[in-house]
Amino acid sequence: MNFVGIDIHKKYSVLTAKNRKGQTLGTFRVSGNSRSGFSEVFKGLGGKSIVVIEACWSWGKIYDMLETVPEVREVVVAHPSKTRLIADAQIKTDKVDSAALADLLRGNLIPRIHVPPRAARARKDRLRHRLYWARLRTKIRNRVHALLARHDDLQIPQCSDIFGVRGMGYLRQLCLPEPDQSLLRDDLALLDLLREQIKESRRKRSKSRWRTKLMKRPC
Repeated sequence: MNFVGIDIHKKYSVLTAKNRKGQTLGTFRVSGNSRSGFSEVFKGLGGKSIVVIEACWSWGKIYDMLETVPEVREVVVAHPSKTRLIADAQIKTDKVDSAALADLLRGNLIPRIHVPPRAARARKDRLRHRLYWARLRTKIRNRVHALLARHDDLQIPQCSDIFGVRGMGYLRQLCLPEPDQSLLRDDLALLDLLREQIKESRRKRSKSRWRTKLMKRPC
């Protein structure tokens, strides 16, 4: 059994392979993170391999790719903030990081994370996308509140939500001195765009749920 640590980067990855005794079988660089490049490395090692990668920004793509390589028996995903051996290393290189991962894997010391199925990860990506829009909308609304607070003479209507239908109608009709008028106009335009993006995100989520229920329905 081979134990392989992979240090992932955007345009390449560095692999260090060790046997059960801890002897280094080789260090390899896969340019482009291509499936053919990974497959060539594992074929050259011979036998089956257990692989460990860290949960970095592109781990899902590499994880799915490695699972399709016949020579890879298991892909382990390590929790990056808990992999202290690498985080505390005084000399950090791709080779050192991948070798440290291989040693931790060989000693069964990898702090693993749960890897959901690909469909579940896709749903989480959609939810994170909608959460991003919602947080950005909150920031812009706070900007509008701060802008309005600079003008004491405004007669703001009594409504539960200044960004509701009545409140938005009032904001669109305001005439403020520059540069606040331009700033308000830009912020309202962004809020309109975000509202459409969030509505589209909800529509896609509802459509995805409907398809899932349809697939689960007994024949």
